[in-house]
Amino acid sequence: MKKIGLKIYLNDKLISISGIDTAGTVSQILTLRNDSEGNEQTTKLHSGGYLKEKNEHYKWVDQELTENDRVTIEVVEDVTFDDPLEIKPHDNPELNAFVLKSKLKSYYRLKEELKDHLKD
Repeated sequence: MKKIGLKIYLNDKLISISGIDTAGTVSQILTLRNDSEGNEQTTKLHSGGYLKEKNEHYKWVDQELTENDRVTIEVVEDVTFDDPLEIKPHDNPELNAFVLKSKLKSYYRLKEELKDHLKD
């Protein structure tokens, strides 16, 4: 099996080589969040993954970005991957609380949005 990974550069500087040697998933997420009034913005780069055989979540990068930052991702093969900065078990109370909070937030938003379509 090929060892495929991702080299992540921020402003031409290599910040991580993310990858998993066995069955799993690696993802790169760029997030731009605006507050409800449009006053505050947050931009982040996240490199994470999930290792199926150990049922663990990995984090390689969790980086705030600023205006004019340039992110480059290169697909690479047969390289040595960086150790994750953080490894959390899938059944993690902190993660479970976060997921529940997110689901409830979505539920109440959708309940309000769809109230005219719901029957009592």
